[in-house]
Amino acid sequence: MLLTTARLGLIGSNIKSDYAITRSECELSDFLQVDKIFAQYRPDSVIHVGGNLQPSYSVNGTKHSSIFLNNALGDINVVKACEKYGVKKLLLVSSASAYPEKTGYPAREKSLYLGSVAEAHYGYGVSKRLTVDISKIFQMSSNLRVNVLILGNVYGPGEIIGLNGTIVGQLISKIVSAKISGEDINLKGNGYDCRNFTYVKDLGDIFQRILDADLDLEPMNVANTEINSIGEVAEILKLLLNFKGNIAFEKYDKESNSVKTLDVTKFCKNFPQAQFTSLKSGLLDMVKSLKLA
Repeated sequence: MLLTTARLGLIGSNIKSDYAITRSECELSDFLQVDKIFAQYRPDSVIHVGGNLQPSYSVNGTKHSSIFLNNALGDINVVKACEKYGVKKLLLVSSASAYPEKTGYPAREKSLYLGSVAEAHYGYGVSKRLTVDISKIFQMSSNLRVNVLILGNVYGPGEIIGLNGTIVGQLISKIVSAKISGEDINLKGNGYDCRNFTYVKDLGDIFQRILDADLDLEPMNVANTEINSIGEVAEILKLLLNFKGNIAFEKYDKESNSVKTLDVTKFCKNFPQAQFTSLKSGLLDMVKSLKLA
């Protein structure tokens, strides 16, 4: 029996399971509620993707503590329940934001603790790095097998379209608004910033492969092997959404670009047959699902 968290979230809504928890029925930061769910369903395997996301406004510092507490308590409570009810395999989902701000890129798993996470998303980043520590602490005292998966930039159907969405969700929102207003679009940065844009619908198969495998229990980066710039994302969306205006970036020098990619050598070695959707195909599927094309 496979149980997942965050049924209505970006990842949770796009993976199959025998039962998926929603926040309305179970607040993960409350162990009594989590315990009740596990006692009722007695899962063999769990994929934990629930938690507070990194909002774009977290830079002002008003949400750091609540994001950290909700994520940390949710992870602890899920792992604790897995231990109590004899779950055989647990996947904990972390984020590239767990890596130090000044790490070398592509970021490798061994560099996770070689510096501080970015202050702009400090509460979120620390909570996602703590996910690794929580898994190790519980595994040291039980037979629970936990794999922590550090994901790249996930996008797709089910995400927030607006300022608190992912890079893709924010760009779609800006383009749709500009089409309505007839204005051009000015974006921060220079457009050369690179990421591993990972289509959310690819994760279901990948998660199942990892559940079925006998891996070491060290954290592992999981992301599309294709690297794309934010400028490329903007140009593809401009075409798919039939936007006739101009999209300009405020900086024009390539020297200021931010390359925040993940080294997926370990993942590719263990799962050479895993397939990823190309950025163009993923964005087309997403735009169609939103009925914007």
